[in-house]
Formats: sequence, C-alpha cells, structure tokens
Amino acid sequence: DASESRSSLSTLLDCLCGEVGIGETCEVEGRSLFGTAGAPSAAVSDGSWYYEVEVLEFGKVEANGSKNTNALQIGFGTDLFLPDQTTNDGVGDKEYSWSIDALRGFAFDQGKESKINVPNTKHGDIVGCRLQLQSKSERKGNITFWINGMEVSSMNFELKTVFTFFFAAVSLDCNLAVRVNLGQHGFKHFPEKDKAVKPLIYAAKDFETFSIYSAPPSVNTGSAVGRRSQLDRDTRKQDKELAQPLSEKDEKIVSPVVSVQTPQDIDLEIVKEEKDLLEYGLEQLKFALKRRGLKCGGTLHERAKRLFSVKGKSKGEYPQELLAGSKKKKKRK
Repeated sequence: DASESRSSLSTLLDCLCGEVGIGETCEVEGRSLFGTAGAPSAAVSDGSWYYEVEVLEFGKVEANGSKNTNALQIGFGTDLFLPDQTTNDGVGDKEYSWSIDALRGFAFDQGKESKINVPNTKHGDIVGCRLQLQSKSERKGNITFWINGMEVSSMNFELKTVFTFFFAAVSLDCNLAVRVNLGQHGFKHFPEKDKAVKPLIYAAKDFETFSIYSAPPSVNTGSAVGRRSQLDRDTRKQDKELAQPLSEKDEKIVSPVVSVQTPQDIDLEIVKEEKDLLEYGLEQLKFALKRRGLKCGGTLHERAKRLFSVKGKSKGEYPQELLAGSKKKKKRK
C-alpha cells in the first residue's frame, strides 16, 4: 500500500560523509559538523534532470537577522566526488561537484566560490536543481539553481573524464534539516519550459516503486539498461522516454511492485584484503558496519577500510573513534 511505498523512500539516499539522519520520506538532518548525503542510486550520464530540496530547519541567524552563518550546500556530484568532513568539504567544495549555499548565498563550482544573491531562506523554501548533460562522449554541461522558482545561479562545466555519473547531493551543518524530492512527491517549481527535463527519480532502480509520475503507455520501462554510480557499482534499469510530471491535484502514490533484498552480514574471516570488500557495495558494507556498532557513513572506500580495520578483533577491542555515536569536534573554516 501507499504507506509501504513511503517507508521505502529512505533507500533513495545514502550518507556519503560525516553523520546525517535520513528520514522515511527523504528528510536529511545534519548530525555532525558537515555531513553529506547523496542519491548515487539515481545517477545519470546524459540528458536533462531535475530535483528539489525543501528547507525544514535552517539554523540561527545573527542578532540583526541579516546573516545566516550555517552551511547548506545543495547540488550535484559525480562518482569521482569525495566529500571530507574533517576539512569541512562538501558538495561544491571539491573537484567533480557543484552547489549553491541557500543560507549564506554562495555558488560553488568544483571548489571555486562566488557570491550570489539569495532571499533570506526560511522554512518551506524550495531549492530547485537542474542538470543538463550534452553527451556521454563530451563531458560538457550546465547546472542551474532556483530558489522558490527564481533563478539564482547557472554554471557551465567541462570535465576531462570520458565517462562519468552524476547524482544529487546535499551537505549541511549539524541540526539543519531538509527534505529531498527526486520526484517521489509533486514538484513545486518544475522548469516546464525545458521540454527535455525529467524528474531525477526516473534514474533510480525500479523508480515506479517510489515515483508519483508515470511513463507513457508506449514506453517499456524495463527496456533500457544503465549503471548505477561507480560508488556502489550496481546495475539498474532506466527509461528511454519519460513523461512530463502530473499536476499536483493528480498526485498519487504508486504501490511497491518489487521486493527488496535484505543485506547480509559479511564474514571478515574469508576476506583477505581490504580491496575485496569493495565488491560488496555501499549498502552491504553499511549493514555490516551497523551490526558491529561501527560508524556506517562515508564513501565506498572509507566503509571498506573501516570494516577491514576490525578484522580479527572482538567488539571490546574496536577503536573508540570508529564506534557509532563518537564525534570529533572540529572548527569550521
């Protein structure tokens, strides 16, 4: 039923760095100094794609109410993007990533920072993000950002890499919260003038499990085979043609049509090298780390390194800094 579909929405997002809370309907809450969440399971390599982020908790402003010093960076990263909480580098701060800070009024183009004009962000504001890719062979494209339907930034880029996947990502300070909408809910400010743009939800595996939008009857939704981001090296089925969104009054939830396979624990005794753990993927490593009471966020390589480091040790011998709930206090730069 619809409630089962809603409870599955959290699987669209994953913690990539630091500590973030992920809610059942894609809420993201910062629980460390600069955590990053993303949707590598809905990665794309060409075409025009769109998603929105609703601001839920935006932190405190200065006494005069004119400036918000919290960081809320929303945008896109590629499979080569590596966020780093220890250096306060999130989406847009590092190479292969782009974002705007909806609170402080900055645009970030692979680490290059520029000031932009943004309204005083408040609860319920909507940040829209559109990615336009020219082709798979030429890594050229554009990313445009809106706040409540008003364009605030547009970035052109050209990458040297031949083949790259792009996915939605959000980096935020502790106690900030947003809701990520890839298309599982009705969009507030969909760029309808772009006839080629599609909800990013369509890039997710078995998107009909989550999406309120439907492909035209003539489209075989299981005909085109794509790949997930190399972050988890999995495969997915992806549409070739996709319909324009339904109006909000026609919004409906699609019931689940597939069963989800429960991850299994990993027997470290049979794992000879750290690199062997990479083949298990993000979700399997996350499950194995959670079972051991260890921090489960980070990139594929970070999770593999953390898990392999406790091989042959009892729980009482696990390093304190690896245990879930332990935090390193660092100053923001």
